[in-house]
Amino acid sequence: MNWWIWIIAGAVLLGVEVLTPGGFYVFFFGIGAILIGILLVLGLPLNTTLQLLMFLSLSVVLLLVFRRRLLPLFETKKSNEAIEHIISETAFAKSELPPNGYGQVEFRGTSWNAKNIGAIAINTNNRCIIRKVAGLMLEVELESNSTGKE
Repeated sequence: MNWWIWIIAGAVLLGVEVLTPGGFYVFFFGIGAILIGILLVLGLPLNTTLQLLMFLSLSVVLLLVFRRRLLPLFETKKSNEAIEHIISETAFAKSELPPNGYGQVEFRGTSWNAKNIGAIAINTNNRCIIRKVAGLMLEVELESNSTGKE
């Protein structure tokens, strides 16, 4: 095959990696194709069978050697900044939450599923402190000196 076919194929494979939520696999096949194209540009006489064998082996070796090292650089970090600001804020129990038990709390006018992570039961209308956000659940504990909803 011609060198330019390998370069175009490599560019297409790199584009596929960018456009799909693959798993950072196709990237190495794109790099492998581009490297075969470069070897052909440099004048290395390779027949089509050898080109394909080198492409596959080079791509797999690159994948095995570099994927684990490069993956953290390209992963997008999911930030919880949008919800972390509610930690240490006050919510009100809508139902009784026994220690290590589940129930409902009201926070900013919205009902949330909640888990009492404290050692003391939270009674209905008691104030509680949000200690952690776990998905769609708030982990709370009784606020000291809780007197109920004001």
